[in-house]
Amino acid sequence: RWLAALPKVAEYVGPVEVRWAHDPATGARRGRGLFVTGPVKAGSTLLASWPVAQARSSAELVAAMRRNARHSSRARAAYANLDDGNKERVLPEPEAANAVFCTATDEAPPPDAPYEEPNFFGIINANCFSRQADWAAVYGLPSMLNHDCSGHGATALKLVITYLDGAIIFRAARDLEVDEELCHRYFDTEGALSARHALSQRWGFLCDCRRCHFEAAKLPGTTLGRVVERSLAAKHLGEQLEALRAAPPSDAHVALLRELLALCDDVAQASTAEEEGWSDEDVGWCFSLVKPLCNAALFCLVKGAEGASRGTQLM
Repeated sequence: RWLAALPKVAEYVGPVEVRWAHDPATGARRGRGLFVTGPVKAGSTLLASWPVAQARSSAELVAAMRRNARHSSRARAAYANLDDGNKERVLPEPEAANAVFCTATDEAPPPDAPYEEPNFFGIINANCFSRQADWAAVYGLPSMLNHDCSGHGATALKLVITYLDGAIIFRAARDLEVDEELCHRYFDTEGALSARHALSQRWGFLCDCRRCHFEAAKLPGTTLGRVVERSLAAKHLGEQLEALRAAPPSDAHVALLRELLALCDDVAQASTAEEEGWSDEDVGWCFSLVKPLCNAALFCLVKGAEGASRGTQLM
């Protein structure tokens, strides 16, 4: 029985540490983050961790956290160092988080040790990883990673292995320089700024990463911004696509494909004529906004190819 209780994956902490994170534009401190302490090659393992607590659902997670706190000094220390969403609370110093998440061993807390139960619901809301409907977990060091909507800023790729004690592994998404902050995506970032802001607010913050800042402050009012906005406002195309999803290949698919490609071409033309000073990354974020149009065009193209393979003559 005790062999079965042993963790199936060893915890590993690579060249990373918790530090205060600062706003790149203003320099203001915006909370804690996880940073690399040296150069890291793409694909390198950054850390491996198992949950401080896990359960079949978020509702059962509180009971699991409470149970672990009774038997584990490290669990108590982890909960004390995690953000609970309380904006009035002063977060523990990064050094305290490093001591708990990177080096601490575990033991049963003494029966007379002072202990005040933390805000478990707040900790779950701010830190819960949920891979599927029947599993939820709270981690220590992985909870220090902040969110980033941009491709370049999302520096860490995560892999959750639920059948190995819920182990979570982070690897470098690209080559990293010393002192770069590690970030990953808390949610799907393909939507427009308003959709991404709505999702980030569910996590208790309003994302202001470089991509969000670009779309909020730099893109509006520009030629490319107006073209993107006009393209995304073509709601009738979405209605046509929905009506054609289950339909057999027809000329309607080809007509929709031409209209979608024309909108994508408008964005491409506007991007080449945009004012100087825009980076390739800025233009790439604009194309990310119209990705749904490209996906719809690909669907119509596949339908057209399907019709051709069946001998259907399309215009």
